[in-house]
Amino acid sequence: MAIARDLSYKITSLSNMQKVMSAMNMIASTKLRKLLMRQPVLKQFSTLVDSIGDDLISGLRSFESPLIHAPDKIRNSHIIVITADKGLCGSHNSSVLRALTKTWQEENQQGVAVDLTCIGARARNLCRRRDFKVCHGIDSNEQHISDTVLREIAFEIVERVKRGEVDKVVIIYNHFVSTLVQKTQQLQIFPLIQEKEFNKEQSGRSSQETEAETEPRPEDFILPAANLYLYYKLKIALTDSYLSEHAARMTAMEKAKTNAEDLINRYVKIRNRARQDTITSELIEIVAGTEALNN
Repeated sequence: MAIARDLSYKITSLSNMQKVMSAMNMIASTKLRKLLMRQPVLKQFSTLVDSIGDDLISGLRSFESPLIHAPDKIRNSHIIVITADKGLCGSHNSSVLRALTKTWQEENQQGVAVDLTCIGARARNLCRRRDFKVCHGIDSNEQHISDTVLREIAFEIVERVKRGEVDKVVIIYNHFVSTLVQKTQQLQIFPLIQEKEFNKEQSGRSSQETEAETEPRPEDFILPAANLYLYYKLKIALTDSYLSEHAARMTAMEKAKTNAEDLINRYVKIRNRARQDTITSELIEIVAGTEALNN
């Protein structure tokens, strides 16, 4: 009976876990449904921001700025990594953290110094354990990260690029494709164009082509434009990460609930067999005792 009692404890525990998984699944589904209503607008806005970035490149191509052109050698890189604050969301956090670790190792092998902005408790905890250099660390939930905080982060990073303290800015996050598919993306923000690409296009330009004039002057325009561009990119990546997180959590909880149901059924069968074996043994002992008394 001890085996049957242990199995009953496991079945009860799994049933309680199943209730928690169902509740988490429902919460993630509700949040995902609300965010999905914003996805078409998010796609349009993301396309518009990319178009503005292309306009910046074409209009300011000849303007010398570390925000536009890459230096001959990248010495300092800044990575913005976005994860969730909590787990139980499948590979949402682990895929981003694997990409971060791989990029950090590749940059270090090339002699590039890397510092980080961690948005999300999971990213911050990993960087703390591995002694990565973290400039900003903040939770990704809406109670902690507001538009004001994002603007401040964007402003400080752009200022560092302008002063030459950072040569490259990269965002690593999960991009929402569908409810079942999320892809980890690594997106370079600054510099807007690579030096090799610029030299190639410069060599192919006609000698009769004239330079475009911009109003206001590039030196007055580039800094506020870069601040807004990075802020909007962070906002888009953060919303995309929210979508991916809740979709991954909903899928993970649904699978966990199904697995718990399978385990419960298996343990019920094993418990029933154990009870039958106990009953059979007791019946055999009774019959054997009766026969011994009759003899």
